[in-house]
Amino acid sequence: MAVSGSEAGLAWLARRGRRLRLTRSGVQPIVRGPDEDGGGHVDDGPCEARRMSDAVTVRPARVDDLPRLVAIDDEASVLYVEAGLRIALDHADPFVVAEVARWEAAIGRGHAWVAADALDRPLGFAIAGVVDGEPYLDQLAVDPAHMRRGLGRRLIARVRRWALDRGRALWLTTYDHLSFNRPYYERFGFEVEPRVGPELAEILDAQRAALPAPERRVAMRLAL
Repeated sequence: MAVSGSEAGLAWLARRGRRLRLTRSGVQPIVRGPDEDGGGHVDDGPCEARRMSDAVTVRPARVDDLPRLVAIDDEASVLYVEAGLRIALDHADPFVVAEVARWEAAIGRGHAWVAADALDRPLGFAIAGVVDGEPYLDQLAVDPAHMRRGLGRRLIARVRRWALDRGRALWLTTYDHLSFNRPYYERFGFEVEPRVGPELAEILDAQRAALPAPERRVAMRLAL
């Protein structure tokens, strides 16, 4: 869901035992498998994290990836539950339907990328578009089981390369009060920008109407 910005992996709160999954139909428990460390690889050393990241390829997204992208976004939404934001939107909600339609259109235009493992299975994704004549990062999400491996950083770098010859800035919308939203993007040079064009203002209005904590939704801009 369009909580944009969520580099889902960076903010996973490490926990042993059971975790919660926020799906578009509610919160469900996740039973940890035998190969999971229970904390999104937060205990991996730098060499191991680098090795796993090197096995990942960033490639253009395909239409047949779309169900997996929706599932990754659902998984990543648990971060917002843990931060006290309940996003109760099911798959039939007009906001969600429009969002997935944008993602599919972006895939068709070549404006979507996935970070895929050695089996070509998406672990994270980025969706981009053009808003007010400028490049726009519509969504960034990483499967919580594969966070802290630099996947979000690699996806942002890919979007930035795409954006370089398409405008003077790359824009996004996110929450300004969550540690895994605004501060994360500030690390890449994004800054909060209150002055936005009419199309981005419309996007913010739609997000504020559908998402919790509407007053904390902001636009951010990265000069290119």
